[in-house]
Amino acid sequence: MDLEKFAKKMFELSDWPEGGDIDGLDFQEAAVECGLLTPETRYECCSMHGTCFCTEYHGDMSEGVTCYRKVQFLLTPNV
Repeated sequence: MDLEKFAKKMFELSDWPEGGDIDGLDFQEAAVECGLLTPETRYECCSMHGTCFCTEYHGDMSEGVTCYRKVQFLLTPNV
């Protein structure tokens, strides 16, 4: 997991300070590359409502759908 690399990618992708938006796919790819999201092929919904693509996907999952799961420390609430 490389938070420093992820932060640098976010600044690069946003074209900061000139401005610009970070595309969701760019964010996802950077998070996978930096070890913050783990791709997982699912053949049925994992029931992680609101945190996984399969809860929003209403098609046939028999071919498999790639879900992107947050690493554990991102699931722990801030205290």
